[in-house]
Amino acid sequence: MIVTACAGMMGFVFTDFGEKHIIFDKNGEPKKHVLISHITNKGFITTEESKRHDLEQGDLIKIEEVIGIENINGKVYEVKEIISPYTFRIECDGWEGVF
Repeated sequence: MIVTACAGMMGFVFTDFGEKHIIFDKNGEPKKHVLISHITNKGFITTEESKRHDLEQGDLIKIEEVIGIENINGKVYEVKEIISPYTFRIECDGWEGVF
């Protein structure tokens, strides 16, 4: 249900999508794409120097278009730790033999 009303310069919007409507997005911002400059076999990922990742612990990321270690492409990983504005760590179980 969506209800709106406008009275001159003031107005409101009320929405109720029911109990089955679930939102997983924390802040409503669009997805961001960041270039990765380095990945280690311990799950440390460093982004390109000019691009901050703006991630938080618990965020989910999807890695795509990595050349040389293609079997990590297309998978979703949880951010386990923020090291710096350019480096973070993900859980990398099953990466043995990948690098």
